Amino acid sequence: MTTYLDAQKALRGTAAVGGMLLGLLAAQVNAATTTVQAESFNNMLGIQTQATTDTGGGLNVGYTDAGDWISYPTLNLPCAGTYTVQYRVASAVTGSVLVLEKSGGGATYDTLPVPNTGGWQNWVTITRDITLPGGAQGLGIVVPAGGWNLNWFSLTDKCAASSSSRSSVAAGTNLRLQAEDYDEFFDTTAGNSGAAYRNDAVDIQALAAGGGFNVGWIVANEWLKFTDVVIPTSGQYTIRARVASPNTGAQFAVDLNSGATFLTNMVIPNTGDWQNFQTIQANVTIQAGTYDLGMFMAVGGFNLDWIEIVSGTNTSTPSSSSATSTSSSAPASQWKTAAQAATDMGAGFNLGNMFEGEQNASTFANAKPKIDAYYAKGFRNVRIPVTWTETINGSRLANQLTGVVDRNHPRLAQLQQTVDYALSLPGMHVVINAHHEYGLKDNNRAAVLERLWQDVVDIFGNRNTRLMFQLLNEPHLSDGSAMPVANIRAMSGRAYQKIRAVNPQRIVMIGGNQWFGSYELGNVWYDLSPVGNGNDPYIMASHHHYEPFTFSGQDGNHAMAWTTATIADPLTRVKNWADSVGKGMPVYVSEWGVGWAKNKPTMTCNNIRLWYQQMHSLEARSRNYPTAVWDDGGWFTIFSHATNSFNNNLVDCITGQCAWDGNTRINAGCY
Repeated sequence: MTTYLDAQKALRGTAAVGGMLLGLLAAQVNAATTTVQAESFNNMLGIQTQATTDTGGGLNVGYTDAGDWISYPTLNLPCAGTYTVQYRVASAVTGSVLVLEKSGGGATYDTLPVPNTGGWQNWVTITRDITLPGGAQGLGIVVPAGGWNLNWFSLTDKCAASSSSRSSVAAGTNLRLQAEDYDEFFDTTAGNSGAAYRNDAVDIQALAAGGGFNVGWIVANEWLKFTDVVIPTSGQYTIRARVASPNTGAQFAVDLNSGATFLTNMVIPNTGDWQNFQTIQANVTIQAGTYDLGMFMAVGGFNLDWIEIVSGTNTSTPSSSSATSTSSSAPASQWKTAAQAATDMGAGFNLGNMFEGEQNASTFANAKPKIDAYYAKGFRNVRIPVTWTETINGSRLANQLTGVVDRNHPRLAQLQQTVDYALSLPGMHVVINAHHEYGLKDNNRAAVLERLWQDVVDIFGNRNTRLMFQLLNEPHLSDGSAMPVANIRAMSGRAYQKIRAVNPQRIVMIGGNQWFGSYELGNVWYDLSPVGNGNDPYIMASHHHYEPFTFSGQDGNHAMAWTTATIADPLTRVKNWADSVGKGMPVYVSEWGVGWAKNKPTMTCNNIRLWYQQMHSLEARSRNYPTAVWDDGGWFTIFSHATNSFNNNLVDCITGQCAWDGNTRINAGCY
């Protein structure tokens, strides 16, 4: 069957413009940066250009809508390997997405959630590493979710750099990295405000004394990266940084490999002046290896001269300052607030009943094929439901009356292996929860949930910042009735405090008091006093979208002629709460789907396909809400554990495009 998408990809693979075939002009990318002006395409669909007010003037591409695309003339890439790509983008909306791909759609090289920059001509440069093939390559850009402008993008090959490391910290030596010699960066403003040393968006100025330069005009959420730093021996090291600030409270986080390993937070003292530099330091443990060293600016308002790594720990007073940074025991840096994580999580899936029930084996071997299959489809979050205090296959992970976790339980080892594997996949976010804890809820055992999360955060607290904790899933009682509001508020508050005592920046998810329906957040969280009082940027709300269950349930009427409002209204209700009481809190639709498989041997209902097409790609994404489809391998099957492959094409519907059986929405497969 040839779909509309197939025809569109075939067209993107040609260079037909105005009825004429264009000869493809090949440009060479060599060990330098090649910039491609957005408007220099040789073919497109739905794209318009306009004059830009960005530095350098000219035109930008804009007025992007879902389904638009652009093709560019062929580039000759010097090698297959890592390239640094920079996008110059602007947007006045949230939820827009840009995809860099092989012209014609043969391969996807990068999926970029474009942030709301505050205006259609308020430009920022976003820097990312991607993998590209070598030789003559046609590149294209696709618009899965519109609402962004693009001025240019650039490619810099790192092939030569990948064969040799920039620097090493040998025993008894130090490696000093001048701030202005970064390899990659993210800066929130265009142009170099200091007009010194380099000509990109990082703000650099000459030092007032001693020669050299410093990075300045630093604001929150900017970052610098130094690639290929070699740590030859596992052990203790000292991180030092030369900083200046007339402010109090500025700080940055230091980590490795884009947040994969957190090292320390460094708090900058008030040094009295922008050019009165002092050295701060922190002792850290680093395993041997080659890393990208990152600096994330959590609170701006300081200047940075250099950062260095010193072999061995140092307890002496830092030069020119008695202020030493405090090294947090919590491994989660401030790389992502909940809002930033929501943008990156995108479409996701539930692992299903592996660790919360007995339907599927609770093993990593059972989980891995499903994780791999969804990841290959571009899904970037997985929710792993876990039942701790109830009996699964004859045993409990945690004591039902105390909440103490059995750390030697073989199921816990399988869970840890599954979590760690998912986190090892670049960009994959992982959510674990307390899923079916009936005795805990029926008997209001707040102390049990508190101790449970105390143990969980101790066991998993050193994991990547992309691991998130959902406090208590669907807190209905065993008879299906709602948990009293006062109980869930108090219970959630106690668990939240235990997590925050260890992980101040780990993302924590709260929810309703029954089925996580759209009305529940407003009923339960009339204020946020038990969970940070609205001042914690690392909290996310949870919502489950099965409304109406008369359609989406396993015994639902799947021939129901639902409308767009049927999907949109519950999300709008949740958003109204999130934007008011929630103070802009992002929302994670952590379950949704249609229970088709109880009464149907195969999934051929176009009405269900349309629901999956609209739910994530149109409705949730337009609100910047990440989602996780419920896929239990049973009534809500998408992935089959029997074959370790997708049972149907609903996985493609979620991202917006999938083939139908015929052209009728409510077809025979819906009955």
